[in-house]
Amino acid sequence: MDHNTAPHSSPSSRSRRSAPRPRLTVTSPPDLVAAVAVALGFVPTESVVMLVLAPASGPHARIDLPYPREGEEGVRSVARVLAAAGIRNHVDQVALVVFAEHHRAMSIAPGLATTMAAAGIEVTAFLGADGASCLEFVPSTGEVRGRDRGGSDLVTQPYEVLAHPFVARAVADGLPVRRDRSELEEMIAPQGDAVSRVASHTCPRCLRAQQSGPGPSDAERIRGWTRRGARFPSTRDEHLVACLLKVLDDAARAGDSDVRDATWSWVHRSEAARHVDLWVAVVRAAPVGRAVQAASVLAFHAWLAGQGALAWCALDRVAERGGSSSLATLVRDLMERSVPPHSWDPLTAVEVVSDAGASTSVVPLRGATTTPPV
Repeated sequence: MDHNTAPHSSPSSRSRRSAPRPRLTVTSPPDLVAAVAVALGFVPTESVVMLVLAPASGPHARIDLPYPREGEEGVRSVARVLAAAGIRNHVDQVALVVFAEHHRAMSIAPGLATTMAAAGIEVTAFLGADGASCLEFVPSTGEVRGRDRGGSDLVTQPYEVLAHPFVARAVADGLPVRRDRSELEEMIAPQGDAVSRVASHTCPRCLRAQQSGPGPSDAERIRGWTRRGARFPSTRDEHLVACLLKVLDDAARAGDSDVRDATWSWVHRSEAARHVDLWVAVVRAAPVGRAVQAASVLAFHAWLAGQGALAWCALDRVAERGGSSSLATLVRDLMERSVPPHSWDPLTAVEVVSDAGASTSVVPLRGATTTPPV
């Protein structure tokens, strides 16, 4: 499931702090469909999306449609996941949009409505959207609202998401809306030229084996590189990217999580978008199978910046060729438990262990009742 607390931003669109998050006033079904796209940063398909409505705050969420063979239990399972996300964040009113062919949406809408109601979450607006037109459901029952006079044909409203004023406003504010989720995946896929340049790049200064005399530890060094690369986009050249990948890889092989944690544990939410920009560049330059550590760091910063779908895409890159990391496990847990980014406090101290170790890192989350496993 993709969780979002704010619209996605483009990795190349903002070099400093997060852009203001637009407040949208929805007055029609096409408005609601466009609001979903702005909130997620892309136009979903074959999905159920839950939007949290003002004045409440909490993560918007997207989940894949259940397989038809799963029947009503599959529909209830999807609704329970969405309801649980709302309950954990004290949300009691939401809007639902089913992105699917209309008859598919009609078949699952009643089950979604009744399960959400049973969980104590009020659905105040409920739509089906097939990519070209939308239809309304009665929020409390999931029944189709409005048919023609003969009762056979659906009454729908056409829409074009990418031409909607909400999307135009978001793009003008530096918050692009992508055509689909695959564009997010492509954004952090290995880029041939970048991979080749970084693979052939050598930098004696970033190799511990070639250090001489006293100097900063690898953790201090990578923290400095990360801070500079996030704050000053002009420094994000192949030298910096190669150094970050090299030191992260060396530290991972040595079981030194202290180095990797120096790339994220101190970052404030207000700066997260700039760190997303940096780590997108690093992950794009990582060959398949070598992105585990960098993609884990990107996933954390994307979660912290409210870019839930990008965080999930980064976790997919972590899992290439069976990869895993303790940080990726942490981020996955935060996302699956719908922990909102505003609960994050940067670490001042942390118990760090290797990915092979059995200990846990202490993650300070305001208001959290449990410590996520890492």
